[in-house]
Amino acid sequence: MITCSILKSRPTLFSRLVGLNIYEFEKLFDVFGSFWDAYIRKEFINKKGRKRIYGGGNKPRLKLTEDKLLFILMYFRLYPIQILQGMWFNMDESIANRWIHKLTPLLGETLHFKGILPKHKGGGRPRGRTLDEIIREFPDLKDFLIDATERGIRRPRDNEKQKKCYSGKKKKHTIKNIILSDSIKGYVHFLGKTQPGSLHDKEAADQEELRGTSDIDIGGDLGFLGFEAGNARIVLPTKKPKGKELTDTIKQQNTVFSGIRIKVEHSICGVKRSRIASDIFRNTKEGYDDLSMLIACGLHNYRVNERSCQMN
Repeated sequence: MITCSILKSRPTLFSRLVGLNIYEFEKLFDVFGSFWDAYIRKEFINKKGRKRIYGGGNKPRLKLTEDKLLFILMYFRLYPIQILQGMWFNMDESIANRWIHKLTPLLGETLHFKGILPKHKGGGRPRGRTLDEIIREFPDLKDFLIDATERGIRRPRDNEKQKKCYSGKKKKHTIKNIILSDSIKGYVHFLGKTQPGSLHDKEAADQEELRGTSDIDIGGDLGFLGFEAGNARIVLPTKKPKGKELTDTIKQQNTVFSGIRIKVEHSICGVKRSRIASDIFRNTKEGYDDLSMLIACGLHNYRVNERSCQMN
């Protein structure tokens, strides 16, 4: 059975399996432990009508709270099939499934408490910051980058859903999210709701209603041609005219802009370090695709924050 105490004796392996180093894990555990204690008091100790004292009955496989955090972080980092996740922690597949859906919201609340979840309107109540609030919180930031990221899904059984989710770009069935990051640290400030993969990037961004009164620049690729976001200036590469060629000067400008815009791809790569956001998505619980992507972005932001502080 994998336990936190065993993995901590091998720091490199710990980081590769969890996605966080030991120091980052322990800082996150300080908050997660409080949310777990509050969950126990609400659902068991103080629950009305409960007849059996808390602690009676079958003993849990995950006895220590830090092992519970390790369990859910490893699930997000590696995204194994649930029977394998159960084997690692000495439990049945069904029990592993219950732990996954019990601990995922607590991990989300932990990241929300630390103020590192991006603004998000999908899958529940809005969280994070609006476009203007982002500027007020980060007054030095005037340049942002926008892009869409797709995740593969299993082929839907419903024919209509098959058509909606089929991505001609990826040549498979996908779901997609709009991501807004900054051009300095790669911090993800906004995550759009999960949408079908066939939806065009610009149309998906329009549905998010990204509006603001701040005078900022948002850089994107030609998939966002015609996109508007309030007073923000949308910066795009120059499109080659039909039947003509771009001048050398414009080509150089496009090359320079591409070097800046690639930073949003680096942010997406950081989010997809959690393989639940990059592998074929298998979970069937409603809303879990949205929640898992939000938490993956939060874990990326947490790493960015902690490692920038350590460098300073």
